[in-house]
Amino acid sequence: MSASPTVPAGPARDATPPRGGRRRADAARDSLDRGARHGRRSWLAATVAVASLAGLVALAVTKLDPGVVVHALAHVNPGWIALALVLMGAAFFARAESWYAVLRAAVAGKEIDGLRLELGLDRGCVRRAILIGMLGSTVAPGRLGEPARAWVVARRLGKPACTFAIVVGTVFSQTFLNLLALAILAVVAVLDTAL
Repeated sequence: MSASPTVPAGPARDATPPRGGRRRADAARDSLDRGARHGRRSWLAATVAVASLAGLVALAVTKLDPGVVVHALAHVNPGWIALALVLMGAAFFARAESWYAVLRAAVAGKEIDGLRLELGLDRGCVRRAILIGMLGSTVAPGRLGEPARAWVVARRLGKPACTFAIVVGTVFSQTFLNLLALAILAVVAVLDTAL
């Protein structure tokens, strides 16, 4: 039989961790508790959002007359549908390119904690954010897709707690430009009807 290896004798160690170790352990435990609470809140918020969305979809479906919808779709000219899809796609790409240009100008040369913001920005991210924003604004009231698209881009840039304000500023500037363009069109339309 072989004898078990012996541990060399050394200074006796106390079973309790040093004071700094206790603080780190307590901080780690608190962090885990906060994470668990945040996870529960996230699941609760997601459940409420999905239930609300399901209720709104059910309400919309009960108010629709399927016969009228089928009749309307049966009498649509496919050429007009194709033209509408092409125009919608062109408008989407133009909007994404416009926002990309504004974002690129807003983050050019900016660094946060050594992170160059323009490195995280690309056209694909901006297109995805626009799609997410359009979806969010379509299904949720109050144009909630706008902050969602800003958050997507802020996360992509890095340090979202710092970059979110910059991205929201670009969303506001684009909204202002859209309102200005609508006001100009309204003035032109009113002047045209007055002539």
